Amino acid sequence: MSKYDIISCVERNRLIETVNKKMAHGWNPVGSPFYSSHAWHQAMVKECGGKSKKEIDLNDDDRK
Repeated sequence: MSKYDIISCVERNRLIETVNKKMAHGWNPVGSPFYSSHAWHQAMVKECGGKSKKEIDLNDDDRK
């Protein structure tokens, strides 16, 4: 199972910091970052093996 997320930050440097933190927790960027609606965005994916979505959500709170 895979978990997907889109990181959005107004400042490009903040996007870089956030993407690097997510990568340290097993996330991988998908495609290139893009600028839209006055913010930078980066799609991310994390392979979660055989875990259920509930297990992933309970054990993987990378947004904090």
